[in-house]
Amino acid sequence: MKEDIRSVMLNEFEKQVDEIISFSSNESNFNQIINLINHQKNCWRVCRFDIQNLGNEFNRINILENFNNLYIDFPSWFRNHQGQGCQIQGSVTALNLKFQCVNDGTLRIMLRGVDYRNLEQLRSPVYVNYTTFKVNNELIFDENILTWHDQPYEFEISTNDKDILDIYLEFKSIYEYYPSLLNIFNDVSNFEELNEEYSKFKKQIKIMHILDPFNEGTDSPLDLYQIINEDTSVLGRDVENLSYNSFLSFYNNYLNVLEMKKYIAQLNSKIESLENKLRDYENVIESDNEYFNTIFLNHTLKPNRLLFNVQTLCLELLSLIGKICKKYDIKWWLDYGTLLGSIRHENFIPWDDDIDIGMMRKDYHRFIDIIYDEIEKNNLADYIDIGYRWRKFKGKGINSFLQFYMRDEKIGDHPLLAGVDVFPYDFMKDYDDTLGDSYNVSMNNFYQTIWNGSDFSKLYMGLDYSEVIDKYYAELNLTYDENKFIIPGVEGSFGHNANLYELCVLQYSDIFPLSENKFNEYIFPVPHNSHSWLNKIYGNNYMRVPKTMRTHDRLKLLRNVPDIYNIFENRIEILKEANKNFKY
Repeated sequence: MKEDIRSVMLNEFEKQVDEIISFSSNESNFNQIINLINHQKNCWRVCRFDIQNLGNEFNRINILENFNNLYIDFPSWFRNHQGQGCQIQGSVTALNLKFQCVNDGTLRIMLRGVDYRNLEQLRSPVYVNYTTFKVNNELIFDENILTWHDQPYEFEISTNDKDILDIYLEFKSIYEYYPSLLNIFNDVSNFEELNEEYSKFKKQIKIMHILDPFNEGTDSPLDLYQIINEDTSVLGRDVENLSYNSFLSFYNNYLNVLEMKKYIAQLNSKIESLENKLRDYENVIESDNEYFNTIFLNHTLKPNRLLFNVQTLCLELLSLIGKICKKYDIKWWLDYGTLLGSIRHENFIPWDDDIDIGMMRKDYHRFIDIIYDEIEKNNLADYIDIGYRWRKFKGKGINSFLQFYMRDEKIGDHPLLAGVDVFPYDFMKDYDDTLGDSYNVSMNNFYQTIWNGSDFSKLYMGLDYSEVIDKYYAELNLTYDENKFIIPGVEGSFGHNANLYELCVLQYSDIFPLSENKFNEYIFPVPHNSHSWLNKIYGNNYMRVPKTMRTHDRLKLLRNVPDIYNIFENRIEILKEANKNFKY
């Protein structure tokens, strides 16, 4: 780097600050001075490059891709008989831009600094040191080019209509060399503090000027030591008794700090670049989310053959459960994702592949007691399994909520074709704001208790109800009888949905009396106030398609199973026959 680049930038920066501060000697507003300083500091962070596709009045460029969230403008003053020009500014030290030329022409690019005006409205230099410039990955220069608004670096290239160009730039602002200048005058609140800070700034500038040649490695620490001793006011203290060894220790520490500041500046630049990219990605996600909402909420979509088979089999399972529950007067309702699908789509969530239902604890136990016999009576024992969701607790597998599913061993290690998850709920007599901590303790105790059981084929790992449920009910003031509050059973909240790790308390009127809602071609029971429950589970935007989707990946596994469509058609036919001939 040319030896004078840093000093040229620093001299001009200092001159501009001096001019603003001298303005305060007049009767001026303190806030005006601070605003002027902040504006001046911000201008020194930014590079500017102007692009014009010279030809006729219809020549211009179209921005195709902005990699760094730059400020891009097509100002009226930059339009003439040769075409419309584009002004681009950015503070990220590595810039990328892709654009397309409209009409044949000569592309002119001017690399410069921003248009900064002093107090007399005269343009003052804000220097930018451009270090790398590429056009379509062709290196134009790889050296230090110091520019400002009135002394730009100009580059021209002939272009044809619809030519696409990719510009890459790297530059260094004054803050790359002197990071501490970013913080000057940041914490002043009155003229007295302003004057104190200005005095510190002048000493800091003097030290920077002296240290500059040593930052470039052009002199030795001994030379610097001699310079400081010649001007004892530089450091703002008496240095006559400062030994060379003491100074050398200070100097080495200074170099270490300088390297650290440079590293921090590089990291800050990367952070700013990543933040800009994140904003770009968020804009894309927002846009895509609007597309999905338009498609999924305003159009009727049909699933492909495999998903259609899975959902059809799920519906037949649910229809069978509905008949069994009606036979034994067991109350149940659509829950979680299935409830959301019913309310938002009047069908499955378009990408969903299972069913969720809820029951109060007494009905949940009764359902488990009778379901095995009903499967036998309907000749489905070879096709339907009753199991419990496997959870890991303290390094051991344990049972959780009930799963009712149809399997086929011929499809390998993952025999599940379709399933229904059954979640228990509990009545609560009363609660206060401190119950959340007790709930977490009780949830841990619940799983610790069944951790001691070993029979995976039975509810609560084969332990008696009283060993598990009675203690759980006593700890949380729960009851089997109808009461004014309802909470999701601890089995469902354990790792189900993020909103359910903490205690969620429902009013009785949120669930009962049960209502009905359309789901596919059926009408099924749903909570009395489904909107209140869904709001608690999924948040107040649950009627919109989410930005991220959670799936079970079941279709990926089934897609590779030989003869999978015939297997589904067989199972669907078996269930339809069972539902058709079901005896109450």
